[in-house]
Amino acid sequence: MSLREQKKARARRDILTAASTLINALGYERAKMRDIAAAAQISYQTLYNYFPTKALILQAILTEDVAQTRSEIDALLNRYDGDVLKALDGINQLRLDIISHHDRNLWRIIVIDFFREQPEAGGVFQAIDQAAHRVLEDLFNTAQLAGDLDANVDTGLLADTVFAINQWATTNYVMDPAIGRETLLDHLRTQHALLVGPYLVNRGPAP
Repeated sequence: MSLREQKKARARRDILTAASTLINALGYERAKMRDIAAAAQISYQTLYNYFPTKALILQAILTEDVAQTRSEIDALLNRYDGDVLKALDGINQLRLDIISHHDRNLWRIIVIDFFREQPEAGGVFQAIDQAAHRVLEDLFNTAQLAGDLDANVDTGLLADTVFAINQWATTNYVMDPAIGRETLLDHLRTQHALLVGPYLVNRGPAP
């Protein structure tokens, strides 16, 4: 990486760090672009060159959370021990960790903008959706190859269905502050047991 690229990466990091601190302290609406520029010790024009809108800053902050959690999910899959439902539960807990890292209201803003078809929100959801679907397919393919999942199951279709259930539950969690984390996880455990359970292969104890 050239010195110019290093400088740009450092400036972007300073902006996101300053913005995250201000948004967490003041709330999204009260954190103004000029305040973010001042906190990052750059000019307003420089901030605008990196992020023309505050929505793009929020997208970048939340997208980084998704990227950081993705490595943790990959590590979870690498530790797969034959228990598909336990692995699904671990994935869901890490998925909620993404939301819990910041005020849940920030994700609510992104969801609302997404439903309003704001392009700034689409990038976050695309990153989450692609990662979540890939993880489920990887898990089910691994389980099937290991003999833990019925060999006749269409793993792509199963991943599609579980993904839809998870996405619906997560969206409701974001939009309704009354829904607790453990309540949601218990609901998903029940749904996954009903959907995936019949296709699990009980191999019994190892000889």
